[in-house]
Amino acid sequence: MLVVHPSTPATSVQELIGLLKARPGHYSYGSSGNGTIVHLAAEMLKSAAGGLNAVHVPYKGSAPATVAILTGEVAFVFSTMPPAVSNVKGGKLRALAVTTPRRSNTAPEVPTMIEAGLPGFEIVLYSGVLGPAGMNPAIVRRINAEFARAVRDPDIRTVYENIGADPISSTPEEFRTMMAGEIAKLGPVVRASGARID
Repeated sequence: MLVVHPSTPATSVQELIGLLKARPGHYSYGSSGNGTIVHLAAEMLKSAAGGLNAVHVPYKGSAPATVAILTGEVAFVFSTMPPAVSNVKGGKLRALAVTTPRRSNTAPEVPTMIEAGLPGFEIVLYSGVLGPAGMNPAIVRRINAEFARAVRDPDIRTVYENIGADPISSTPEEFRTMMAGEIAKLGPVVRASGARID
């Protein structure tokens, strides 16, 4: 979710883009660290909006990045959903958009980046389980089936939905394909931004 501090005079993605264009290098954005998905989301925004100039402030994790946006140390952050949703609902931050392909059930009033005027802007934080190369396929299938069963549990689904996450499962082959697609999509963003893991 793209959020701004209430002191940032933008109530939409296009207004934020206008601010960044009007004052190049004046505004800063926070992230949970160099090369993280939230850093790359901001780099995608800069590129998609025609080469915006905003200062990246990498923090050592999402907690200090959240503190930075809450205190107004940075103007905007692409935040993970749990802290973003709770702080938006508490009136401490203003939500401009979500980066998912469709609106979040947790904050249905918040448009997607695509709806906000940036075609094709989609970036999703997901988690998966990896094992060593060459694992026994029967073990891989068994572990995958157990994770899928857990994700279908109504209690687990409720926990995820309450924090703005969509509990999903996939086959190992689907996950491998998705990872390859993400690498192909985000590789150019990493190279263009010069992102390096500290």
